[in-house]
Amino acid sequence: RVYSIISELSQCSPIKIIAHWDTFNSATETSVRLCFYCTDYDAYRSWLGVTITPNGLVVLYADPPRTYRLGMDLNRLRDVLNNQVLYTQMNYIDILAIKILGWVRLGNNPFSALANPEEIGDGPVIVKMFASPSAKHLICLRASAVMDIRMFVSRCSPCDYQFTTDHKDIFSNQDFREVFLSHMYGKSLVSKVEALMTLLS
Repeated sequence: RVYSIISELSQCSPIKIIAHWDTFNSATETSVRLCFYCTDYDAYRSWLGVTITPNGLVVLYADPPRTYRLGMDLNRLRDVLNNQVLYTQMNYIDILAIKILGWVRLGNNPFSALANPEEIGDGPVIVKMFASPSAKHLICLRASAVMDIRMFVSRCSPCDYQFTTDHKDIFSNQDFREVFLSHMYGKSLVSKVEALMTLLS
């Protein structure tokens, strides 16, 4: 059943998932190491391990190293794998924006990358905000297992950056508008975000 879940996800996932099954299995225990990466953007890869034991499933996170026991709940396993797909996409967009396109990260919520795996529920909400190199645009990316990844863009004027006692005032008056990534042309969501950020640079 675990194999079926991984196989099903790999076929419908927006990113590539490679499963490396352990060849040294026992009669009662086996494990699989999963590699997640974006198509045409394989410089960054995330890893996740799943061990199947008579007592249930154990998920092994690589970064930061931690263990999460799922028991026999296969629906929780689906949640974990879907959240890892979102995390991989958002983390690569972060690397792409900062290190390659020259954008500046202004905000990054503390719940990224499943900081507390015990509170998965519908999945964590990951929010990242970036400013363009020209300081003319702001981009906010919001990801959740329910709504997938959504992108919002705002155009800034020079007066928006005047000093203020409350930093929240800088962003409270911004008119963010959603960009429907599903309507854009591109091989993957990451390539669509890259194209738009390049255009707005």
